[in-house]
Formats: sequence, C-alpha cells, structure tokens
Amino acid sequence: MLISGAITAAVNSLENLLPCQITLWYRQKIIFTTLPSPHTLVKEWPIIGEAQQLNSSVVINSPRQHHLCLKCPVVDTCSTALELFFPFLENSQEPGSGVCLQFTQTALDYMKTLGLNPWLRHLKNYAEHIEFLLRQNAQIKKDLLHTQQIHYLLSLIPEGVVLMDEQREISTMNEPAEKLKLPHYLENNKNPKSFKTLGNNFNLMETPLQIQVKNFYHDKKFIGALYHSQNAIPTNPTPQRVPPAPELPKIIGKSPALQKIISMVKQVAGSESTILLRGESGTGKELFAHSIHELSLRSGGPFVAINCAAIPESLLESELFGYEEGSFTGAKKGGKPGIIELANNGTLFLDEIGDMPLTLQAKLLRVIQEKSIERVGGSRPISINIRLVAATHRNLEEMIEAGTFREDLFFRLNVIPIFIPPLRQRPEDIELLLNYYLRKYCLLLRKPFRILSYAALQKLLGYNWPGNIRELENMVEYLVNIHNQEIIAPGDLPLNIRQLTNEKTPLVHTTAPLPQKTKEQRSQQEIIDLLNRYGWHTEGKKRVAAVLGISLATLYRRIKKYKIKE
Repeated sequence: MLISGAITAAVNSLENLLPCQITLWYRQKIIFTTLPSPHTLVKEWPIIGEAQQLNSSVVINSPRQHHLCLKCPVVDTCSTALELFFPFLENSQEPGSGVCLQFTQTALDYMKTLGLNPWLRHLKNYAEHIEFLLRQNAQIKKDLLHTQQIHYLLSLIPEGVVLMDEQREISTMNEPAEKLKLPHYLENNKNPKSFKTLGNNFNLMETPLQIQVKNFYHDKKFIGALYHSQNAIPTNPTPQRVPPAPELPKIIGKSPALQKIISMVKQVAGSESTILLRGESGTGKELFAHSIHELSLRSGGPFVAINCAAIPESLLESELFGYEEGSFTGAKKGGKPGIIELANNGTLFLDEIGDMPLTLQAKLLRVIQEKSIERVGGSRPISINIRLVAATHRNLEEMIEAGTFREDLFFRLNVIPIFIPPLRQRPEDIELLLNYYLRKYCLLLRKPFRILSYAALQKLLGYNWPGNIRELENMVEYLVNIHNQEIIAPGDLPLNIRQLTNEKTPLVHTTAPLPQKTKEQRSQQEIIDLLNRYGWHTEGKKRVAAVLGISLATLYRRIKKYKIKE
C-alpha cells in the first residue's frame, strides 16, 4: 500500500514533535518504518498480538522485564525505554494494523517532565489521525479503480450505453453511444411524447434506432438510469480510439462557475507552469490541486502537500527543506529529507501560502528560481524537479502592501491564477453536494439512508454557507449522526442555519431552471453586497473582481448592464 503525502506529513510532524521510532502496520505488513532493520513478521512483534486480543492500545513501560518482551527475539540488544501500540479499530477483523511507537530513555524522561498521561492521549490522537488518512487514501484508490473499471467495461460493449444520474444528467457513456448520437437523442427528446413506449423499449419516431432503458430506485425514489441501444454498430477492423477526455475525480457540480474552473484546470494541468489557487476556506483548493496532479504528466510521481499555517514557524523550515545530521539539538542521525525533496519528480502543494513567514518566503523564491534546495545545516545544493501548486484564502495584494508577503514571490506563484468560486456563487451545486454527502456518511457511519424534506432543502438552498463545502459536509455528517428518522425536516437542521435562513425567502423548485431575470437579480445583488463590503472606489472594485474571478473590465460592464449606482 503506497503512503500518500498527507500520511508522510503526519508521520514527519509526529517525529518532529517527539523523537521516536515509528512503524505503521497494515494487514500484517509493514508499510512504513523509521527502524533501520525492522522485523517483517507479526509473530516477532508480540505487542501486536496482545493489542489484537485486548482490542485496545498496549503500553510496555518496563522493557526487557515485561512478559511480552520475553518473547521478543531482540530483547538482549533492545534499547527501547517505552513502547506503545495503537491498533486500528476500524480493521479489528483484520489483525496486524496499527501504529507502533518506540521511545528512548531521553524521550521518556522528557515526556515525564510534562506528564506521561497527557502525552499518551496526544499520541493516541496522532494514531487515530493516521488511521483516518490511511482509510481515506484506500477509499480514494477504490473509487478511482471503480471508475476506471466502469470505463473499460463500457469500452468492451458493442451497443451504445449511457448512464444517467438522479438528475437525469449524463454521467458516463461509451464510444458506440457517441457514434449513434444516443446522448443527442436523450438530451433533445426528454418529452415522453417523443417516444413510442413499449414496456421499457423506446423507438424514436425520427430514426429506426431502438433504445432500452432500466431505471433504478431506492426507497421508491429515482436514483439513476441506464440507456442502451439494441443495435450494435459495426466495428472497424483497426479502430482508431480517441482517448477519453480527462476527468476530475470527486469534484461535484454542474454550475457554470464551477464548469469554467474545471475546463481551465483540464487545460493547464498538462503544463509545467506554477499555479496559484485562490478562494475562500472550504472551497476545495486541495482537491483541485490533487486533480491537477492526477491529470498532469507527473501523475506517476509523488503528490506531497503541506499546510503552511498548521506547522509552527520554528519547525516549518526543517519540514520544508529537511536537515543534516547534527544541525540542531535533537536532529536525527543521518539527517532527514524535507517535503520539497520528497516531492521530487512530482507535485508540491503548498496550502495557505499566505501564512508562510517572510524569511521562508525568500528561501522558497530561491528554490523556484534555482530549482535546488539546501537542507538546514547543509552546505551542498540538492537539485529538485517539481511542479509547484500553491493555494491561499488570503488577499495577497493587501499583504504585499502591508509588507507581510514578498511581491517577487507573488509574481513567481501567480503564473496561472485560478479563482475557485464560493458555494454561494454556485447555488446549482448545493443540492448535488447535499445528496452526495448524505449517501457518503450514511454508508460510512452504517446508517439507514436519509433524505431531505422539501422545506429543509429550501432552507439549505437559502443559506449563505460562509464555510463553503467544508461547512456543508460537516453539517451533513452531524445530521446523519444525530437524526434517526428517514426524512430530515427543517426543525432538524442546526440552530445557526435555522436562525440565519430568511423565512420569507420564496421557495425555488430546484428541478426547474431559474428564469434569466432571477439570475440577473442575484448577480446584481451579489455585486452590490461586495461593493458595500470592499468599497466603491477603484481599489474596492479590483478586489470585487478578484473575488468574482472576473476581470475589472467585465465588472464595469456588469455594473453598467445592471444599472448599479452607489
């Protein structure tokens, strides 16, 4: 099992927090270790079998005297003063999965000065976080494999096949369906009168093509359909297959604002240019960064991510650039590579770049210019080959004026700026996201499937979502955990959403397209609100244009079109 960049970062963070030997076990195999010569069999690590029998963590605080140590083949040469094993409870039916930590006497003495029990609780939280990242990584690979298998399976079928989602939007199709223009027929003949119905078979009046449909339901609610032709088109003895257009995994939405960003990401992913993702917190910037990597020529290399705001300033430099042996007190023997070095021949994602200290901004600028790094305490340059993607929710232009962000670094990062719209600017996607996360957490938490009542859905569509998709996902997880009825009513929603949603907001039927006038009114009001917030002067309008992801000239055209006056 490959270790993702997030798991590597978590392990490195734990190692920097408290020096120790770390070993990750997954399904009776070592998938990561800092030990120089690890044992490879579960039976040689008695602590793991003990944890499996007890179904809980195991602490050995008297090595070489503990009864488990008597079974260890290296008990005579062991220098461990404290050993911990935190099993992965989610994999309790598959023994041998967990995090093993081994501490020297020096580390143990340090822990005792601050209190051993608080340290143990803190280390358990780290282990649970690593377990979550492993499960998340496994789920991502499982979903990707499923998607690839579906595409390959459809390519083997000679009939035209089209899959539709619960909104009756086309989600997948194969090449024969395109040649038979099946999607065109389905899109332009949605009126049932366009078909002669014979059970589940449809004959289009204007063509002899015969189509069969299979609808799928859950709890009497339509969840999707499969259309396929009864006619197999003759295949060319030497078919010239056009590779399918690249897809962005797990990016959900059909709004024009989001589709514009997706189209741009597909266009620039194959480039080697630096990308700066901008947008509010919770809009999914890391997901876009991962998609850029997966669609690039570097997809076979590592994707390494680091949040510049989540690591203390004193540790961030060694995390980014690594360090040499003896460079500071507590430095590991042999030194340690940094995040930038680990991303070599792959993609480096620097999240919250606006929170990077000025001193490190200068070093990062030198890395970009010279394509090499020097470890902390090192004297020799190390060549690197990375594709850099950065992200921030901050206003970097304001930070430049305030002297907290380097202008020259901004120009280096801002080669291809991509503004990810907040959820309030893509209301068409709210219902799709709600349904997706409802299914996800009902499955993940092993709960019966839930549905939103019409009134509850309208309340959520009228909410402003200041925390964007992250807030929406957390809200759905909360509802799935605490709500026991099949239908979620308005009174079941969190109090802050019930209070902030305008009760007088007219209900909008989400399955019908919004009238053009309503869209213009919403766009007009959004521009007015942003101008009131950032100012009606030229600088304020520049910031409004940046928030909307449009040029200043386009903003002026819309102000004139909507007759907006201060």
